[in-house]
Amino acid sequence: MSKRKSIRKEQDSTPSSKKTAKQYDEYADVTNDDLRMRLKEAGEDPGPINDGNRDLYVRLLMKKESAATPLKTLATTRILTATPTSSQSPTSSSLIGRSGGGRGTKKNKTTETKGLVAAVYTPFGDDGELKLSVLPKYVNHLLATGVHHVFVNGTTGEGLSLTIEERKQVAVEWVQVAKGRLTIIVHVGCENLKSSCDLAMHAEAIGANAIAVMPPSFFKPPNMDSLIQYVRIVAGAAPNTSLYYYHLPSWTGVDFPMEQLLDAQSLIPTLKGIKYSTQDLSQFSRCLTHSGGKMQLFYGCDQQLLGALAMGGDAAIGSTYNYAGKLYNRLIGAMNKGDLITAQLEQRRAQSMVCIILKYGHGNAISAGKHIMNLLGVDVGPPRLPVLPIGDEDMKLLEAHLKDIGFFTWN
Repeated sequence: MSKRKSIRKEQDSTPSSKKTAKQYDEYADVTNDDLRMRLKEAGEDPGPINDGNRDLYVRLLMKKESAATPLKTLATTRILTATPTSSQSPTSSSLIGRSGGGRGTKKNKTTETKGLVAAVYTPFGDDGELKLSVLPKYVNHLLATGVHHVFVNGTTGEGLSLTIEERKQVAVEWVQVAKGRLTIIVHVGCENLKSSCDLAMHAEAIGANAIAVMPPSFFKPPNMDSLIQYVRIVAGAAPNTSLYYYHLPSWTGVDFPMEQLLDAQSLIPTLKGIKYSTQDLSQFSRCLTHSGGKMQLFYGCDQQLLGALAMGGDAAIGSTYNYAGKLYNRLIGAMNKGDLITAQLEQRRAQSMVCIILKYGHGNAISAGKHIMNLLGVDVGPPRLPVLPIGDEDMKLLEAHLKDIGFFTWN
């Protein structure tokens, strides 16, 4: 039995409606080349399609062709209809009535993720092109270290150095390889609203567990009202998928009180929390209190995880969880047991590790972190320009100093 017919048989055996099964059946004999061409006509720009990822792309095409308007037109329509006129405030009833998030035709896919979330690296070859064949090994590595959630195409993943097509390819492959084994949060933030909406719709169509969005950093939102409007429109592009705001003020320059954003859930129904990547633990604690447990806050400064846990946090997103998952899980386990001494020991180990990484990465954790992954047998390659790889001498010193502090025995 061919792969396509096997997939069709599996689809027909699910409890989905006969209508959906019949629609899927209509695509069974479409070649991969034709499938890619039809996706392009629908406004998508997919990467190579093969038997491994075909099912995801068939479902994506079904969604596009069954919609009243193609993807690009739909994104534009949502932006235009969800943007208030100059006389309207972002809390006006007309804006609420026209938001994508308020369509509510399907139940929102919620996700609750506790513990460690690895901000994963994007694998490149020496030629600077995507090298996604390493992802199965990457997934197994994370699971072996007790990490069960990933944050795709974020800062660590060099998401803003990827094209929109590349970001879609990366998201598709992570969903294809890790679906059912890892929780997948896809970052969709861009320097323009339409591309963010495009990526949000794509992430929902391929079955990501959640999306995250950071604001533009060149033309920045001038105030909280503007930020709420921006996030709300992106959320409306994926109305059935949980959304997290990515708060990284040291990079974006956008720094408003996050309690105010948490209050906007009535305007952004899919808003489920914040990736809080700043060392201000006081505001982090206030946000935890303000949300009353209704929102999830991921702490984003690995070297202060213990402080975030002490404040009441229960989840974190970070780059060092890629290669030090066992260490941080021991820290969390000790804290849960009330063993502060052990938790402090593990946090101090992590801080020593981070200092070495920053030293030999010359302030950039991406290049040094990628080299550590390569040392551990998961070849994610070099970073992409403008980030520079660390030099040969620094590679040797990085490895030697990590050995000196016991890094390779901790994990």
